[in-house]
Amino acid sequence: MLTGGAFLLAGAGAMYVTTPYLWANPLALADAFAAFSQLPYAGRNLFQGQLLPPQEMPPHYLPTWMAITTPPGTLLLSAIGAAAVCCWAIRRPGDIIRSKRLRFGALCLGCLVGPILAIIALDGGMYDGWRHMYLLYAPLCLLAVFGLWWAAARVMARWGRPALLAGCAAAALGLGGIVAQMVQIHPHQELYFNFLVDRKTPEYLRTQYEMGYWGTTTRPALEQLLEQYPDPDTSIKFAVHDINGLNNWSILPAADRQRAREFDVPSSDFYINFGREHLPTGKLWQPMGPIIARGSVYNNTIWSVEALTGPQAAAVRADWLRTYQSITAAPPAARRYFDLYRDGNKLHYAKAPCVPADLTPAFFLHIYPVAPADLPAASRQYGFENRDFQFRRVGGNLHDGKCLTTVELPDYAIARIKTGQYIADQPRLWEVELPGGR
Repeated sequence: MLTGGAFLLAGAGAMYVTTPYLWANPLALADAFAAFSQLPYAGRNLFQGQLLPPQEMPPHYLPTWMAITTPPGTLLLSAIGAAAVCCWAIRRPGDIIRSKRLRFGALCLGCLVGPILAIIALDGGMYDGWRHMYLLYAPLCLLAVFGLWWAAARVMARWGRPALLAGCAAAALGLGGIVAQMVQIHPHQELYFNFLVDRKTPEYLRTQYEMGYWGTTTRPALEQLLEQYPDPDTSIKFAVHDINGLNNWSILPAADRQRAREFDVPSSDFYINFGREHLPTGKLWQPMGPIIARGSVYNNTIWSVEALTGPQAAAVRADWLRTYQSITAAPPAARRYFDLYRDGNKLHYAKAPCVPADLTPAFFLHIYPVAPADLPAASRQYGFENRDFQFRRVGGNLHDGKCLTTVELPDYAIARIKTGQYIADQPRLWEVELPGGR
């Protein structure tokens, strides 16, 4: 008991010392849990074929992602380790105090299961797989080590050294298979899925789960374009729909960066789609032209280069312009640097003429409810809900010198809205206040 108490105190002290967020207020951890249960993220996630906001993720979201992206051998050994810990603790509970091995296994199991249960109990919003919970991989692997020790000890006692060597050989083969897959899908190891999910049906994974959300696959797409047009005097005009693609452009050699430059879609020759099959608004992204090159992993397209020519691209542009014209036909609710249009629970930002520089500063969007109780728990201390966004990250687009993006407003009764643009650590570029209602 004394040892357990000392461990808990030491753990709490270490967390406080290494977490500056807690220095001003050690009890702020409760606020963090409250914020986690009301995640202020307006995007949507592709999970098992459905586009859902983080607040509507099913309880099995995290366990499913862990199950389909962790090597099967690790899953099996961790399951053996968890069962061994539980059986040992039930049969001889006193060993939790006496046995260092059991305490180690119980600690690993608690550090793995505890956060998962907390997320499910708090209805914690999650997005983009389980990247926010990769901290669980360490206890998962340690529990697998416990399971390996437990299984090896019993195999050795029952069947002797030959059986143990056979088991080690099987484990080595399993590990070798994982290494082979890593080599096969290099340099896109972050897209690894195991056999518990369908990896053979063409384009199945891409239409069921998030793939390549950081846009790292944009670089090979750019490199492919540069290889197809090797003439150093040839300028390559390309467009992407996410800033992460431009991050990959920035690490190209200087000469290639001079040749390949980003433009808005109507001024570009090529559009690069890096495999994220939907926009944050929840709409599926449709190709804007013929696909002239693509890359794939597990029979699923992870990047494609589309030529912005032909009737299909023209139809997409014409549809976008019709949408723009229908929204801007009515008088704007407010007019500042952007024109703002209110349509039920949608707020449209439009501007013409518009250039890419207009879209670089971030947008702030502060929503004040009629009833303060309608605010998410994490926002109540401020008195408004913060839904700041980047133009491109909410599906905004620029065509023919016109730009338009749409954000969804919350369902509760709104008293007023403040919005505008800003650059960090500088005065707001512009702001406007809109009345509430519908």
